[in-house]
Amino acid sequence: MESMAFVRKYIDSFLEWELIILFHFNPGIREEDNGIARLVGRNQEDVRKTLKKMCEKGLVQGELIDGKDFYFYNPTIELKNLISNFIEGLSNYETRISLISEILNK
Repeated sequence: MESMAFVRKYIDSFLEWELIILFHFNPGIREEDNGIARLVGRNQEDVRKTLKKMCEKGLVQGELIDGKDFYFYNPTIELKNLISNFIEGLSNYETRISLISEILNK
């Protein structure tokens, strides 16, 4: 299952999961960590740390503008396909439960 392989390799938390979905469905977002934290209703520091990890994995990219870190979605085509497959897999109840279980066991 491609979705499971993606979760095992790229997703370490439900916050990462949530941010991947946010960026996938809103690919034009170019925002600071505090703005992204507001969008998902999460703690800014947690979002900042998670976004930095996601940058290291190539899930999002960061850009320094006027001394501020902005984050945006620009994955490789291969990674974009993996993300799309992951999101498609979420529509299946059994797959979603398996993926949730994988995150809980990390």
